[in-house]
Amino acid sequence: NKDFFKGKIEAQAKKALNKYGNMSNSESLKIILYYILYGESNFKKSIENFEIANELFRKEKYNEASLLYEQSRALFPLNVDYYYNDMVVQFKKKNHDKVLSIFTEINDSINPKKGKLEFLVGKSYLEVKDTINACKFFKISGGMNFLKSKQYLKNICIN
Repeated sequence: NKDFFKGKIEAQAKKALNKYGNMSNSESLKIILYYILYGESNFKKSIENFEIANELFRKEKYNEASLLYEQSRALFPLNVDYYYNDMVVQFKKKNHDKVLSIFTEINDSINPKKGKLEFLVGKSYLEVKDTINACKFFKISGGMNFLKSKQYLKNICIN
């Protein structure tokens, strides 16, 4: 029936998600809205892929894990863990350009602003010996009180 309403249902679902999505007791409401926006099967498949990818990651099967994290993001792009875990995979594979590329895909509205993502970007820059950008991201991460970043700032970056 969504086609009959020509986008009105999705617009209302997005509005409701923005308005009520951050409430502590809104988990059930969010899931219903995710079903409306992305489809129930897509949402559930993204979770399934993510769980399988995490198991593959533990077994150090990074290529397979990365593929499933990518599929999870495509099915449901609102879970920042799908992005972060794939960034970690790419970091382990020393594919630092891909770490940065994935980071740029993250919509600002889903970034929890706790510094973990920015710290990993900083470490990727450090791995390719770009200390200027590494320090830039360690500073951003440290500003979000991510403690590991503060250590890197103190030991590597000139304040």
